[in-house]
Amino acid sequence: PSAFATVGWVVGGVFLGMTAAFSAFSLYLLILCSQYIGRGANFHRLSQLTYPRLTLLFDIAIAVKCFGVALSYLIVIGDMVPSILLGLG
Repeated sequence: PSAFATVGWVVGGVFLGMTAAFSAFSLYLLILCSQYIGRGANFHRLSQLTYPRLTLLFDIAIAVKCFGVALSYLIVIGDMVPSILLGLG
């Protein structure tokens, strides 16, 4: 909402559409890679096949990303729960 308030509905919508397209394309590439690897495909195995020396770096990047997403969920929940509880009485 802050981004839309800052740049407007049109530019915000364009950026939202672009990020949705990039996300869909990355999921498509992930599906292709998992079809190549076969059952039990994951990011660690994929990085071992493509860049064996950088496997640890990829694992660290994924861990940082997951931590950031979990932290943002906790922030959103922490901001919303008090008002929800007040609304429930």
